[in-house]
Amino acid sequence: MPLKLPKFTYEIPDRYRNSFYLVNAAFFDQVNWYLHHAYELCFPKLVTQLKNLQPNLTDPQAVQKVHQVIKILDQCNSVLDIRFPIKLENGTKEVVRGFRAHHGLYSGFGTCMGGLRVKEDLTRDHVKALAVLTTYKHACMGVRLAGGHGGVKINPGRYKPIELQRITKKYAAELYRKGFCDGQTDIIEPDINVGGREMAWIAAIFPKDYERVMVAGKPVELGGIPNYEKMASQGIFFALDYFLNNDAILERIGMSKGGLQHKTYIIQGIGKLGGALAKFLENCGATCVGIKEQDAFIYDMEGINIQSVLDYFKANKTILNYTNAKPVSNDDIFKEQCDILILAAEQKTLNCHIADKIKAKVIIEGANGAITPTAHRILTGRKKLVLPDIYVSSGHSIASYLEYLFHLKRDGLEFPVLRNLYWNILDYFDAEKVQGQVVSTATTQKILCCDVKPDILSYGIEHVMAETGKELIEIAKEFRIDLDLRTAGYIKAVQSIHNSIYEAKKY
Repeated sequence: MPLKLPKFTYEIPDRYRNSFYLVNAAFFDQVNWYLHHAYELCFPKLVTQLKNLQPNLTDPQAVQKVHQVIKILDQCNSVLDIRFPIKLENGTKEVVRGFRAHHGLYSGFGTCMGGLRVKEDLTRDHVKALAVLTTYKHACMGVRLAGGHGGVKINPGRYKPIELQRITKKYAAELYRKGFCDGQTDIIEPDINVGGREMAWIAAIFPKDYERVMVAGKPVELGGIPNYEKMASQGIFFALDYFLNNDAILERIGMSKGGLQHKTYIIQGIGKLGGALAKFLENCGATCVGIKEQDAFIYDMEGINIQSVLDYFKANKTILNYTNAKPVSNDDIFKEQCDILILAAEQKTLNCHIADKIKAKVIIEGANGAITPTAHRILTGRKKLVLPDIYVSSGHSIASYLEYLFHLKRDGLEFPVLRNLYWNILDYFDAEKVQGQVVSTATTQKILCCDVKPDILSYGIEHVMAETGKELIEIAKEFRIDLDLRTAGYIKAVQSIHNSIYEAKKY
């Protein structure tokens, strides 16, 4: 018998459909392919839910309304592309280029939040794609904020600290002057080559009434949260730990039980994100057998002393001359034997030419957009467990959201509607309740031996990652997509955003 199609159907637009096949497709188009693929599956449910909320709608009217929402969310609301002069210490002037994009402002979530990165190869397309991805990442994780992203297109290694301060402050001042950051529109958080220092510089230029809620990831003395810089790594760790303790999942991918104990892993990128994650994994009994950086790689099935490599990398900014290190000529290290492959560096790292040769049973997309759509299809088709960026790289977003909510609550400012999950976590931030108290569970205890002690934020991230992981598994079952957690994540995000829009009666 022919397959019976759903009553309401949706097709991926040609522009995004073609990006599935192109290794060098724009990052923005690849993110949208994932999104519209999710719409293909959940479109009938979205229409049915809308008709239940608005019974007077006819079928064509309901279909049209859902299409209108999809069209609104298809592009960024605004993209700022600015150039401004900076005076250097040698007396010369230089023109610096920066970007900031907002997406999902009409999603019912209102304020945007997203990272700020400083990279020489930053493009307008990257910023747009990251803003879109951030919206859906937030919705997937229950963070009721729209997506934003931005950056400055420079090589930070070429500038002195005082020059970087001028560039950062001027960039933020331009955003504020053009209405991109006004206390109600955008919250900036750290990303690549940006940390608490830069957040403090930015906070200093804003009015006192807004500085605490316009910048996340601030130093503790300015109202930031301790160990914020480790939260992205903790998010990945807690997600991985949750799935490696799910016996049903392990059986489906053919991996032995026992959590992280005795598992081997290869990691790409041992900077701020990958370095902290590697230490967490080592503390849980996992063995690093491979490390890849931009200019060199190390592979040793007997195991690598991760602390020694991290110390060398911190001192030299490279692993090229480390013992047994070899110059990078290709991506062959990704094809070596290991249990877990961690991508913690760049976009489009793993493409269709490599995906069918991966031996790892678990692939972690710690860097946004590290796996192309075709590679993702190949990996899930081979029964690999892919922990996607929309889920696994959300630790810093959760931390930023909790920091933001804490200041709103403390300062008596307008408070958004919260999921009970975040409301319960936020209650623990009351200093009178947790003064001197360390919250720890069986999972957070696993990172005690590292330089990050479990606290309420660690507990919160662990709880959110576990609860979201459960939901993704259930969604994958409902839509019969096996181990495709990425599509499950986008479906969860899409349903959340559409429900928010309809509840706000925006359409």
